Amino acid sequence: LKGYISIMFWFIAQFPQIIQNYRNQSVQSLSPVFLLNWILGDSANLIGSILTKQLPTQIYLATYFVIIDIALSVQYIYYKRKAIHSRITVSENASLLRYNSSSNSIKSSESVSKILAVIPFLTKASAMPLNSQEPDSLVQLGVAISWICSVLYLSSRIPQIYRNWKRQSVQGLSISMFIFAALGNLTYTISILLKTKSTEAFYNSLPFLIGRYINLIFMISGGTLLFDFSIFMQSTFY
Repeated sequence: LKGYISIMFWFIAQFPQIIQNYRNQSVQSLSPVFLLNWILGDSANLIGSILTKQLPTQIYLATYFVIIDIALSVQYIYYKRKAIHSRITVSENASLLRYNSSSNSIKSSESVSKILAVIPFLTKASAMPLNSQEPDSLVQLGVAISWICSVLYLSSRIPQIYRNWKRQSVQGLSISMFIFAALGNLTYTISILLKTKSTEAFYNSLPFLIGRYINLIFMISGGTLLFDFSIFMQSTFY
């Protein structure tokens, strides 16, 4: 039951941000590094879940994470390009110096867009069967990928916190996304712990618990929950 509750929280978690982006016709509030970390982390999460033969609920949820990340990426690329074209139209009659500055901005944004656009293809390639590997080797590879996923999740909030601080604003950022994510973390971690019966299975699940679900484990000692709390505090002060 707790697994399905977590699915409900995660199913709606990122929709507030997608809606917010649509209403604002802008993604200015989102850190591209934050978004990129999520894409890479969710991709590693999906691959690791499959290779280590995690619970079906976990694999389904990991697949959904990747799909929703792709949706956010498409939004980011679309609105970023739209903003660039708008700036070009406004500054058509500006000086050559200003034109060069705009050109540099275009190149920078296009670079980010290209990075985000290639992620789905990298994910697909990485998820292809490795026929030359033994089953045990695949499991070990999955565990290794899962630990990489943990590092990405652990550091994902930092770029967004920095962007909020630099802008001195959280306008355009949906705080509901972080609230639902925290609730999803909590209920999903509980569901994994309740269904994990062997030491080996727990070891294979550990990277996922320490990664996306680290909020529960470090709830007492602080840890990454501090990052979520920092965003909540930023929303209060800014």
